[in-house]
Amino acid sequence: MVGIGKEVRKVIQNARQQSGLTQIDMAQRLGVTQATYSRIEKGKTSVNEETLERIGKILDVRKEELVIEDKSPEQQATMREQASVLNPRDIPAMLRDLKELLNDGIITQEEFQDKKKELLARL
Repeated sequence: MVGIGKEVRKVIQNARQQSGLTQIDMAQRLGVTQATYSRIEKGKTSVNEETLERIGKILDVRKEELVIEDKSPEQQATMREQASVLNPRDIPAMLRDLKELLNDGIITQEEFQDKKKELLARL
């Protein structure tokens, strides 16, 4: 189980809000109650790495951004900078991840297309 630190909570909350999802939307996609998701986002409960990964996939947040809390301030700054740069070699894997989310019913076809456009626009 992984505790979610303040920095990671901010990343998750900001990404959720930017994507237009509510806590209820996130809870449904994760298969938990809204109250449970709220506790996750507030850092009042620990999550397993699989759940943290699923949150990242739903919100299109790189795993590095979700584990940044355990690093020194200098490492955090470097990781934030690296996480904001999209490596073109990562695109096929990211598209596969999106397709997997679509196939698993975690995102809709419309969300898939929107995320795909956003991803390609970042190049």
